[in-house]
Order: sequence, then C-alpha cells, then structure tokens
Amino acid sequence: MSKKPSSKNQKSKSQAPKPVRELALSPEPKKVVIGDGQAAWMAVAVLVLARKKALMQGLQFDPIVWLPQSATRFNSPFPGMEIGTGNEWFKSLASHFIDAEVLGPVATGNGLREFRNKSFRPAPWLKSGQVEDFWDAESRFPVISEAVFSKNLFEIEETIRAELIQAFDSQESSEGLGLIRWESGLVSGFRVEAGQVTGVEIGGGAVIPSSEVVFADRWATLSGMSGLPKFASLNRKREPVGLLQVVFTHEPAMNAEIAEGLFTALHRDPGEEIERHVWGYLVDSGRKSVWSVLLSADESSDNHQVGRKLKRMKQALEKVFQESHPVSFEKSVIAESLRFEEAVVNSQGEVVRQPLKISGAAGLSVVGDGYGFEASCAQVAAWSVQAGLEVAASVGLVLDAGSVTDTVSEQVALS
Repeated sequence: MSKKPSSKNQKSKSQAPKPVRELALSPEPKKVVIGDGQAAWMAVAVLVLARKKALMQGLQFDPIVWLPQSATRFNSPFPGMEIGTGNEWFKSLASHFIDAEVLGPVATGNGLREFRNKSFRPAPWLKSGQVEDFWDAESRFPVISEAVFSKNLFEIEETIRAELIQAFDSQESSEGLGLIRWESGLVSGFRVEAGQVTGVEIGGGAVIPSSEVVFADRWATLSGMSGLPKFASLNRKREPVGLLQVVFTHEPAMNAEIAEGLFTALHRDPGEEIERHVWGYLVDSGRKSVWSVLLSADESSDNHQVGRKLKRMKQALEKVFQESHPVSFEKSVIAESLRFEEAVVNSQGEVVRQPLKISGAAGLSVVGDGYGFEASCAQVAAWSVQAGLEVAASVGLVLDAGSVTDTVSEQVALS
C-alpha cells in the first residue's frame, strides 16, 4: 500500500509556488540577462553573487531574470584562454563556485598541438610569432600565448552553469532569492522611456519591468526587436560564421595523458580552395572530447554542407587517434552531443572588449561570444565595473564608464 504524503509537506493553494511567468512579470524592476552562452552565464553569475552579498548585508538588490532566448551557446573550442585582462577576472569569478585549489594557478604558455604527418607537433606559429595561412574565420582561434587552469574550460564552464541553473530552478530560489529562469519567455522588444530601457517585452505583449538589461544572445537578432532607437547592425563588418561543435563520450577513455588543445586539417571537398581544420581537446581524463569546426555563412544555411563537415570531422579524428589508441575513435564513441550555431563567430572586425551601448537606450548593455572566451570575459568584466558590481577582481579594468559608453555608442548608432 502506498503511503499518503505527509500533510506537513503539502502546501496549501495560498502557499503554492508562484509560476515563473508571474514572478518575472511582477511589478518590481528586475535585472534581466538575455542569452544562454558564455557571456550570458558570466553576467548571471556576477548578478547572483552581487545579490547574495547585498542580501547578506541587509541591502536591496533587484530580482534577477535569466531569459535563455534562442538558447544559442557553445563551449570553448580550447582547454585554455587567450592571454588578456579577462584571465585573472575569470579566475576570481570562478573561485566563487569552484575551490581555488581545484582551479589551480593561471599558467601561461601555449600547448596547442597540430596533428600532421602521423604525429603531434607544436603549432607552427610558435616560432615565428605570426599566425598565417588560415581561413579568416579560423584565424581567430590560434593564439601565441594562452592561460590555462588545472581544470580545462569545458569542465569549469559546465560546473558553474550547472550550479547556476540548479539555483534558478529551485522553487525556493525563484521566490525567496529572486532568481528566475524563464525558458519560454521569448523577447520581442523593449520599453524605452526618456532614453532609458524600463522593460523587456515578451511575445504576446507581456512586459518584464527592468532596472538593467544585459543582452548576450546573437547580435544579429537584436536589430529585429521593437522599441529601440534605430541603430546600425551590430554584425556590420564582422562577417559572423557558423560553428559545428560535438561533445563525444568515449569508452574506453581516449588518451588521458593529452591535456593540450589539438587541431588537424580536414579533407578538402571538391572545389574547396582553403584548408579547413577541426579544433578540440580531451576532458574528464579522456572520457569525453570536444571538437569544433567553423562553417561559412553559405555552408551554415545548407544542411547537406553541415552534415558533410560532421563527416569530415569524424574522418579526421579517426586518423588522429588511429595509432595512439587501442580502439578506433569511432568505435570508442558511446554517445555524442551535437550543436550547430549559425553566425556566432566573428571572422572580421576589431575584437570587442567592452560592452556595446545603443544611443538612446540607457540601461541596455550588449555583450557576446563572437570574439572568443577571453574577449567575453573582458566584456562582462568591464560591464560589471561600469555597473558597480565588482564581485570579482578587476585587474586592469579601471574604466571611465562615460567615455566608454560614448565611444561605443558612436560605433553602433545610425548617423
């Protein structure tokens, strides 16, 4: 006989948790983050830590609404990140979620290895100091020097994302801690009053009152949203391309001793003039691996081409590991998680290291992942300083917020 649930565990209707929609649309202003990628979860993490600190001190801090929107996201194509001002800031942020001893010190160097002629060798540009002979989009990937932690970026990202999502999914968090993740809340526009963004419009006419908004979804989608002053496309002169990324699960584990990032050339299809590559690394002691291939805008819109690049990726990886692993790469795969994102890696334009602003829309900051993980860190770090949310180290990020806003606004506002 099944037991009846205890009455003390049953909530009355008056005590039942409020639906996420009702919480998000309640009258008090919210801090809203739009997006699900790296810049998005870092912005969410900053806000969560700032709210926790404020509440512990008995201070007011607006509830946080996280809208995944298009759910566009991908993991870092490399185990480490480019050297830059974002390194120490990211370690400081991550240490709030992962023990500092587990993260380890930030080591610098370059462990990227190319597989060519049946062997791994240091990346050719390490001697010359010049990254050459790559397709424009791929030229964003190679770096002269990188920062690495004891754990690779995939493991760090997934650990923090899981902890954040668990906190937002908790009914107690939604109501008591003011953490609201609304999966189905799709943004259609913004409410702007006297040059200030005061609300985020959800399809169907509902509005989330907002005190601050961070847009961290694909930049191309922002121009199609209502309510904002006219501005030039944020993708203008950036030529974004697509990313095909696969996370493989292996049994038996792959070469656990390989901790470096790896890359190798793909077989060229008829008519291809540019050599293309697959980039990746092993995680979880070789029980998983993460591999990425970039696709041009034309290829991204052709499902046949996406499938073809996936086939070429697997063929290349079979060659890479055929002599160093007792089981073929293909036979070692017991599961695979495929993600294809269109127009997410910028192949042109100067790297953006600060949040973009739109003239006449104060309170809206635009960040993204199109220029790599370190650039995403720099953008979110700069935003956190401008917003007075310095919950992580701000080494090298002492900014004149006014001048930054003015300069960036000129870049994106229509003349």
